[in-house]
Amino acid sequence: MTYTLHESGNIIGGESFESFWLFVRFGINEQTKQLQIQRSGNYFAFYGSATSNSRDLDLPEFGDEPGQVQTKNYELKGKNDLALGLNSLALQESRCADMSNESSHLHLFQFLATPDQGPDTWLDDGGWNATYENRTMNHRPHERFVPHVVSFADCSERDCYWTMSRDTQLGTARFGLALPFLKSSLIANVLKNAGEECPKLEISVNEQKWTAFDAAPLPGNPTGFAMVCSGVFRQMALSSEIERWHQFTSGTPAAQEILDHLSDVAERRWRSEEDRQQLLERSLQTAHITEDNSVVQEDPRHPIEVLYVDQKLLRPTQRMIQYK
Repeated sequence: MTYTLHESGNIIGGESFESFWLFVRFGINEQTKQLQIQRSGNYFAFYGSATSNSRDLDLPEFGDEPGQVQTKNYELKGKNDLALGLNSLALQESRCADMSNESSHLHLFQFLATPDQGPDTWLDDGGWNATYENRTMNHRPHERFVPHVVSFADCSERDCYWTMSRDTQLGTARFGLALPFLKSSLIANVLKNAGEECPKLEISVNEQKWTAFDAAPLPGNPTGFAMVCSGVFRQMALSSEIERWHQFTSGTPAAQEILDHLSDVAERRWRSEEDRQQLLERSLQTAHITEDNSVVQEDPRHPIEVLYVDQKLLRPTQRMIQYK
């Protein structure tokens, strides 16, 4: 799928780009269950690439004065009338790369809370009218299908592609989920409930239910992130890399460090989904090549949404994944 970014009616970043990334950090109070969005470290980024035949585009602009922080409202549009409202964003840094036969550009914005635009206004997924039906079988019908379903506030009985738990003697200390990004998303519900009592999270596997954030006091002081990955950003590795993102962002890194990490992801070219062939990856070894390019191809699949939580356990709790 390709996207366009609109600001005051103008298209920013070209007539189409293939990849975007959303990231929101949060914590939950152990005693009150109040959900709190971290003051910094909440981001939106997009990445576009094109051949040398497509060089006419308007790049995002910084503030008019050096050091000025200027927030703007944007709308991300996709095919089939998909629309996502992105509010109170300030451009932090851009990275552009140019060659004789292709170019790419990566832009990082930060969500900033203002008196008029708190976290509950940052994201509007009401126009993200993607259709999806929960899976009931694997691609190979003879293999047993194990359904994983998550519910959190308005995100109800959503099909999960992946669940992960890190267990200690006290139970599941950290856990992660990955699922298709749809309207009433996890990230939208996290932002909508900022400053309020955190809704219960429920995961069902073969009708066995596991819950988190269901009753105060909680077994620990949870922190975590909600993230959306489209296009090249879907290349993040499950488990290991997702956990490193939590460790990395917990230290409130500078925006340039975030852009460095996103650049590393965006430059990967693994095997294609359809024909399984290795795609060209740019390096010093391949910088001269012009009979091929590393332009990202359109991906028809839904973006992926990730929720990762470190429960910071102080008391025992149940294990999320049980094989019975």
